[in-house]
Amino acid sequence: MTITVVAGYPGSGKSTYVLDHAGSHDLIYDYDRLMSALTGQPGHDHNIDVNDYIQLFYELIVRKLKAEQTFDNVWLVMTYPDDKLDSLLASRDLRHIMLDTSKDDCIKRLSHDKRDVISLLKVLDKVDKLKAENKFDKFKVVKNTKFKKKKVFEFNFDI
Repeated sequence: MTITVVAGYPGSGKSTYVLDHAGSHDLIYDYDRLMSALTGQPGHDHNIDVNDYIQLFYELIVRKLKAEQTFDNVWLVMTYPDDKLDSLLASRDLRHIMLDTSKDDCIKRLSHDKRDVISLLKVLDKVDKLKAENKFDKFKVVKNTKFKKKKVFEFNFDI
């Protein structure tokens, strides 16, 4: 069983990348998808009161992964590296992927998705800071230029 951490800027395509590569018997931890499932809100609308519950899920999953053999693969969708995760799962087949979508492309995607780009600039800057501090050194860089556009349906009622 391979455990793959997928990290990168908000809007870099982490969730899409995992969905494109995951199999039918894989486990996926994705903060945004859990937030949506727990609150019933759209994918990136966060309720700070739910954060502690999602963090508990993460901690339980990591603890269970120390001995887990059931799944084909496990995918952990994250923005930042987690040194604690790496030390807890040091004996496992742990891989790291960083989606290297450009900052400008991410900002365009975030704007396209009507997300709060101004507040996310702090997150983008923190990723840059962690890169500069070599915190992503163990990550295999994967160029991701795929831009998943939402389908828009138009109806013509001209009779």
